[in-house]
Formats: sequence, C-alpha cells, structure tokens
Amino acid sequence: MPHVKENLGDAAIIKFHTCPKTSWYKKWADLLHRQNLSKFTSSTLVCSNHFEYGQPRPKSPHPSMYLEGYSVKPEVKCKEKRVVYRRIAQSDKIKGKFRRKGDEQESTGNVESNSDPKIDDTTSQPSTTNTETTHMSEDEEYESEILKLKIKLQEKEKENEELISEKNKIIMDLTSKPNFGINSIKKSDELVKVYTGLPTYALFNWLFEEVKEPAKNMNYFRGEKSSTDKYYQVNDKNKPGPKRKLCLEDELLITLIKLRHNVNIEFIAGLFNVSASLISVTITTWISLLALELKPLIYWPSQDMLKRYYPECFKRYGENVCAIIDASEVQTERPSMTSTNSVLYSNYKQRHTFKVLVACTPGESISFISEAAGGDMSDVEMVRRSGILENLKKGDKVLADKGFTDIDDFLMKEVELIIPEFKRKDEQFSLAQNVYNADVSNARIHVERAIGRWKNYKITRGPIPLTMIDMVDKIFFVVGALVNLMGILVPIQKDKV
Repeated sequence: MPHVKENLGDAAIIKFHTCPKTSWYKKWADLLHRQNLSKFTSSTLVCSNHFEYGQPRPKSPHPSMYLEGYSVKPEVKCKEKRVVYRRIAQSDKIKGKFRRKGDEQESTGNVESNSDPKIDDTTSQPSTTNTETTHMSEDEEYESEILKLKIKLQEKEKENEELISEKNKIIMDLTSKPNFGINSIKKSDELVKVYTGLPTYALFNWLFEEVKEPAKNMNYFRGEKSSTDKYYQVNDKNKPGPKRKLCLEDELLITLIKLRHNVNIEFIAGLFNVSASLISVTITTWISLLALELKPLIYWPSQDMLKRYYPECFKRYGENVCAIIDASEVQTERPSMTSTNSVLYSNYKQRHTFKVLVACTPGESISFISEAAGGDMSDVEMVRRSGILENLKKGDKVLADKGFTDIDDFLMKEVELIIPEFKRKDEQFSLAQNVYNADVSNARIHVERAIGRWKNYKITRGPIPLTMIDMVDKIFFVVGALVNLMGILVPIQKDKV
C-alpha cells in the first residue's frame, strides 16, 4: 500500500495481520467492504493501518473500512502519482503495457493544476519538457515496481507448483499402494492360519485350485434372477462384462475371513478397499460354490475304510464303531414373529439358536452334518429328522451322550447305541458303572474335539443374522469340510492286514 506509506511518511511501519477466528471472516469482509475481498480465508492479510491500535486488540479487535493515512491531507505530488498510477494500472489491464499518450499527460496535468486552488497558474503549470521528464521517471518507477511484483508472482507460482507436485506424489503413493490380499500373507503360514483357519498356504492354494475352474464362470448372486444359468455357463465360455475388481484368490480369502472371524462386511470392505455390497455378493456366491464343490469332503465311510484308521481307544467296543454323534447349537438373532420365536428358542441355552446334528468317525473326521433346526428341537427328534439313520447298517455301533435316549430307533436298524449309564433315584453308580461311563466319555470326547474345531470358525458361534437364514445350512457344511482338511488329532493305528 504505497499511498498509505507516502501519506504517513517513510518512518511509518506497516504490518499485515490475518483474521484470528474463522467466525470473524464474514464480519471483517463486510467491515472492509472491498470488491476483491468478498470472501475471507486464512491467508487473507489486512494492513495494520486499518486497526485502531495497529493490530487486533481485545478492546478493538475488528478493522475499519477507512485508512488512517487518508486523514492526512495529501500533497499535490502525491495526488498526481496516485492518479497516474490508477490510469496506468487500468491501461495495463486492458492492453498489457503502459499507455504513453498525450491525453494521459494532459489529464494528469489537469488534475495537478486543479488539485490546489491556492497555487497560481505560472507555478502550477510546468513546461512541456519537465512534464515529459516527470512522466518518464514515473513510468520507470512503476515499471520497476511491477517487475518486482512479477518476480514475486513467479516465486509464488513456483511454490504452488512444488506444493501441487508434492500433493500429487502423495496421492500417487496412496493409490499405488497395493491393497490387502492373498499376496500380503501367503509368505507366512502363521498369517494364513490367522486369517483363514487353514494351517498353511499350500493347503489354501490346493483348495483354490480345486474350485478355480468353476469359479471362473460362476454367476454372482444378485437376487432370484441370478440363480438361472447364463448362456456362457451353458456353453462353457468365459464370463463377459467388466473385469472383476478382486482376483479369485482374494475372493476366496474374503469368504474364509468371514467364516473364520465373522466380522461385518464393512470391515472386510475397508480391508480390501472395495464396496460393502461387493463383499456381500462375493461371500454369498462363494459359500454356495464351496458348499457344492466341497461336498465330497464330508461323506459316510465304509466299514473297510473305518478299519484302516481305527484308534486304540475304540478297540474295547470292537471294530464296528462307525460314528460318534452330538448336537451343537449356534446363536442367532431374535425373530419378531411369535411362531418363529418359539421355534428358535432353546431352553437349554436360554437364547435363540440353530441346532445341528454332527457325526464324526473314530478318526475324528466329520462324516455327517444335518440341516439346521430350531433350538427347541430335542436330540431324539434331531436324529429322526436328520436322516442319519439311513446311513447306518446292521451291526454298526454309535456313541452318544445321555441326551440321545432313542434306543428303539437304532434297534430298528439293528444298530447298537452306546451311551453312559443313567443314575437312578436314591442310587449311586457302582464301580463298574463308573468305569464304563468314564470309558464312554473318553471315547466320545473326540466328537467334542471335532465340534471344537468346527467352532473355531467363529461364524458357527454366532450370532448369525436372520438375513442369512437361507445360507445357514451351506455355512455349516462348508465349515465342516474345512475342518476335514486339517490334520488328524487322534492317534491312529493302521490295519496291517
């Protein structure tokens, strides 16, 4: 603000201040009433000459519209410079250079001559030569000033370019950073086990290779219409359309993470940097695919296969123990309908649950998983409705706990049901009964260990949302198949015959 400096003198100290509070921005803009200051920002500077105390003070924190320098009566020369400056500046905006015409000189001279009526004509009107010299010196002065401003502008532009370059570099680093995926954990079997439940990456890779071919052309579930076969599936062609945002390995990883940790889909979406809807569609589709492709991993073995892998602890019951059965309950959300509420409520667990019957072989592999039922169903009813009796043959033996009292159902199949002895009223177990119960418990503990592995996938602990009721059977089956991929815990003696 050179005109303020000239009015106040060379000794004047001019400083610039920013608005200390964002809530004052609008008020300061209204008080200053400048066309080019309609919007205040944190970088807007206000001359100290606008403040009563030279800067914002508690008693006078806001600026004034009028400059303090204007209160001093300007001299003729100062006024002439101000007029010439404005004319030149206006010309510079229009043509990009200074105008040096006689009409400007005449206009400047008229303003100078009329600025002070006390000066007589002979003194106030200089000669033509002096006027041209004065105007040339003023032109040079303003050219020098503009040159300095241009230099400062170039410096600011350079700083802006550097800031933009740095910002773009940060954006590139963020966008080029690889997202989480199987490549992030495949070098560590420990991380693979943490995220998927599978003990090694080699096992994960084997599982992927088994389902890779059908996964290439699978139709992602997006409602009832998506359940019908598409032309490219019927004709065994590649799936058309845009490329998937996630590779097939990462989609399998997402599904296993959901089964292993039962975290919400928004968390997984943030982990893989995709939308939650894509995660939901991926999990629903892959669970259906795995339930279909992994069906051979859960089967009822023959007597010959059971005899090849028969632990020592079952020898006391002969070699015909084909299964150890138990029921497991998984918590779910409370339904709003009264009829459904009563079906799902478990008196044993005192909450709403899904109930499923699990059978495992003496070698501790899961051989049967029933469809889910309501928590109010008894163990006896579960056996009758699950269809497990159809897998039993004459001479088979089945171990169970005290809840399975349906001995007659097994006798009809000529199958022996081995359960612990019941304690009668006012009687105590004999030594033989205690030993027998201990032997049965030690043998059937293996089904508890198998269910324990099954429960390591936290989705089988619940709570399972009611929106996934149609997926419950598939989820339980897929988790059982994944458990069978793990190592055997029971010591096994192979039949040498």
